[in-house]
Amino acid sequence: MPMKPLEEASTIPKAWYFDAAFAERERERIFTRTWQCAGRVDQLPKPGDYITTDIAGMPVVVLRNQQGELRAFHNVCRHRAGSPARGTGNASFLRCHYHGWTYDLDGNLKNAPEMDGTLDFKLCDYGLTAIKVAAWGPLVFVNLDPKAKPLEAWLGDIPTRVAPYKLDTLRFADHVEYEIGCNWKLYIDNFLEGYHVPWAHPGLNQVLDYRTYTVEPHDNYVLQYGPLKEQGDASNPLIAFKRGAEAHKGLKGEAALGSAYYWIFPNFMWNLSPDVAQSNVVLPLGPERCRVIFDFFYYGDVSPEVRKQNIAYSDEIQREDIDICETVQRNLHSPAYEAGRFCAKRENGVYAFQSMLRRWLDG
Repeated sequence: MPMKPLEEASTIPKAWYFDAAFAERERERIFTRTWQCAGRVDQLPKPGDYITTDIAGMPVVVLRNQQGELRAFHNVCRHRAGSPARGTGNASFLRCHYHGWTYDLDGNLKNAPEMDGTLDFKLCDYGLTAIKVAAWGPLVFVNLDPKAKPLEAWLGDIPTRVAPYKLDTLRFADHVEYEIGCNWKLYIDNFLEGYHVPWAHPGLNQVLDYRTYTVEPHDNYVLQYGPLKEQGDASNPLIAFKRGAEAHKGLKGEAALGSAYYWIFPNFMWNLSPDVAQSNVVLPLGPERCRVIFDFFYYGDVSPEVRKQNIAYSDEIQREDIDICETVQRNLHSPAYEAGRFCAKRENGVYAFQSMLRRWLDG
């Protein structure tokens, strides 16, 4: 059922944040059909490099074939469902650890020991099942849906809009994960509005110009950007970002604002600034838990002190958000709450997300 206009609408029912059957419906209708971040390009620099991961509960292997092309497959042997690849590494072929069935880096079955007595068995009929894969900037994405539109089409105008940030030049530096006691959607809800900043993020509020904070919804993404105040604590990393914007040649338009936050349905975010970028992925771990993954990227070499400072400042904000999200998750079980109303001035991003959610679940 489509949502009413923002000014009239209520938020999604509270049961959507903790019902196990609903979580499985989301997995089937959303996470198996949308582009999901599977890793980083720097993890796959040369032919034979591979990584393994889970996408919507499905085991996946991503690799570079002998021609240096990205390929992705369900990491499931066609014999009796063993795993052709484990962990990360470099190999000239993939061999299942169960019975030794061996595949080349294009997924073709090349050897199946002692199958010569099996009638009508042909190696060519039992290759690995391919998955759509594509790179964007420093990241690799996959889509389990064979009918999905290409990543480029899914992203629409976003690559053009973020071009001033030069994503292809970003270099990976740090990886941080949080396991949070809340539904993944609750984390996204919180990300998509600045309404809570004056109350929940005192450090951020010191430097962010809340009056001009802008939330811009689109068909499958939301852009938030907040110019920084002209004056502020010089030790605050966000002030350093602003100074970086003034000094960083080639950054124009949105990049000169100091920060831009892109959320792409359902669970991927780019937190972009002139000197540092964060990719942010939110993975459901069950109806009431999620894992939030941050990768930090820079445009060149940075000192350990700068990296440590940026991680610490990000962590401060995350800890504040985690407290909010875990509190709300507990409170959703109260009989005093069923659904809420949107702040029409400040929560159009949350409204856009919940509208997309309904469309995908109904589609």
